[in-house]
Amino acid sequence: MLSFEGYDVLEPLQQSDNHRAFKALRKLDNKPVIINFYQTDTSIYANLSHIKNIFHCLQEIHSTYLVEVYDLLFTGDGVAVIMEYFPGRSLKALLADKKSFSLNQVLSIIEHISVGLEILHSKKVIHQEITPNNIAILEESSQVKITGFGIFSAFSHQPALNQISNLLYMSPEQTGRMNRSMDQRSDLYSVGVIFYELLCGHPPFESTDILELMHAHIAQPAIAPFELVDSLPVAVSDIILKLLCKEAENRYQSAYGLTCDIRACIKQLEESGAISPQFKVGALDSRSLFQIPEKLYGRSGEIQKLLNTFESCANGGFETILVGGYSGVGKSALINEIQKPLVAKRGLYTSGKYDQFKKAQPYSAIIQALAGMVRQILAKPKGHIRDWSKTLLKELKGEGQCLVEVLPILQSLIGEQKPLPELNSVETQTRFNRGCEAFTRAFSAQSHPFILFLDDLQWADLASLNLIQHLITCHTPYMLLIMAYRDNEVDSHHPFSMLMHNSKEKSVHFQEISLQPIKLLDTENLVSDTLHKEKKQIEPLAQALMLKTQGNPFFLTQLFSALHQDELIRFNQQQGWK
Repeated sequence: MLSFEGYDVLEPLQQSDNHRAFKALRKLDNKPVIINFYQTDTSIYANLSHIKNIFHCLQEIHSTYLVEVYDLLFTGDGVAVIMEYFPGRSLKALLADKKSFSLNQVLSIIEHISVGLEILHSKKVIHQEITPNNIAILEESSQVKITGFGIFSAFSHQPALNQISNLLYMSPEQTGRMNRSMDQRSDLYSVGVIFYELLCGHPPFESTDILELMHAHIAQPAIAPFELVDSLPVAVSDIILKLLCKEAENRYQSAYGLTCDIRACIKQLEESGAISPQFKVGALDSRSLFQIPEKLYGRSGEIQKLLNTFESCANGGFETILVGGYSGVGKSALINEIQKPLVAKRGLYTSGKYDQFKKAQPYSAIIQALAGMVRQILAKPKGHIRDWSKTLLKELKGEGQCLVEVLPILQSLIGEQKPLPELNSVETQTRFNRGCEAFTRAFSAQSHPFILFLDDLQWADLASLNLIQHLITCHTPYMLLIMAYRDNEVDSHHPFSMLMHNSKEKSVHFQEISLQPIKLLDTENLVSDTLHKEKKQIEPLAQALMLKTQGNPFFLTQLFSALHQDELIRFNQQQGWK
């Protein structure tokens, strides 16, 4: 059995893959603790300093609603997280035992979770993994505690079954396919899933297929709980649906707002035995959080053009899109909008970005993109990996070594390849181009359209441009090639311009999107949505932001955030944002 300095291990509790949990005693005061040990090489984690910072925040929390985090130990074999021992059973275990809960009990559980999240979020910490497995209940006293902070899951190598189990409770933005960053509202979505399951007997979305689950969370509306449970008050159903909104801006904005509604429901049930049909959901939800919405303003036409082009690709075509615009105008943000329909079509997506300081490194963005695709495949179940390996080997026709030489990770997927005969430089480049074409062809199919996004083409090397020209002329079915560039840095004599000119002369068809600065109306909508004010109230501020930034979305949001940080925009409880 493993040993940990300062602790006496009493018994093992569970083991899965590289994770082992033990009950132990802290020698200092004989306090019972739980030790979660992850056998891993901690040197590979680029975000280790972030994990340590979160740990220090958690260490400061002392609450009856959250298990306490005591210590973070780094050993030669891995890392151990020392936490409070709480003798309650997990909600997952209780549900597995077919434990049923009354409406009052469910509301009490959700109230405890919500208050715990209030405390956690006040420390600027997101749990990231609110699931029944991380909610512990002491049945004798009905005490509820949040456990298993998601930040430490970075150390765990989870099998596919666990990934699906966690995905049942994952917010749309956590899937990585929403073009949205994750904040505290992500935890509230997960609370909504648990709330739904406790009352309806099952989560709102169920599947054993990861992509189907992702698509359901992103695009499929949940059936209203009151339609499934006859006796359920409409107000409770509405609270759950508000938690399950796809767009974070439409959910509860704070755990405090949820707590207020749950306590109001509990009070009405205690006083009158019912919850009023006129119950106003979210009435006390705090709007004091300064949060600029991440939706795109003034880009509806461009988004539709992008989606139409992807639809053509999904129907069997080869498509190319050029997206031009100044730095900060939102090219990458626009292209990421393709993630939602991509999940619905079970599509594959990978991307690479050129760097102005790596121009001497040929194919840098393309290699980055191909490596990203290989990593996606290697993360799949073993059976899927074998299938992809066979498909790739079939397309490469014995020339896989030409890709392995520049993409070593590929060998983990297709195995060791036979050496290839030496050729002159022109023939070597031709063979490499042929190998890249085979790679893209292997991933492009009716069952899974393939998107390759290459960013910052203004810094692309000549070898990459020649390869891109080759891919364009191949017309691989079910493939979409997206290229973004700063049009103010590309003149008519730039190699990229010449490539596009040559392609047009060969009657190659591609879509072009030129992103312009957003208009004053779009700026007004952004400011209005952020500050929850009528447009006429924020017109002077919107005009000032527009004047200073000339409608560049990146500069505009940066300036807007700076005004808030400098307290030139402040929240007042009576008047809201001023």
